[in-house]
Amino acid sequence: MRKLALVTGGTSGLGFACAKALAPDHDLAVVYFSDAAKAEAACEELRAFVPAGGKVLAYAQDVGNIPELPAFLKRI
Repeated sequence: MRKLALVTGGTSGLGFACAKALAPDHDLAVVYFSDAAKAEAACEELRAFVPAGGKVLAYAQDVGNIPELPAFLKRI
């Protein structure tokens, strides 16, 4: 069973680099704030690093909104 890595800011920069490094051994939940098109493009690129059967999914969430986090984590 593969582990799940939740990567905030995983659509660019350091977050994307972390997601890319985790991809060979983890399913990825890439969290973004506002740009769905950018998130889907990042996920498409990350899928190249995930072995067959692995998952890369994008989730829109403001992780700074603490009251919403429990419901968000359940959704994942």
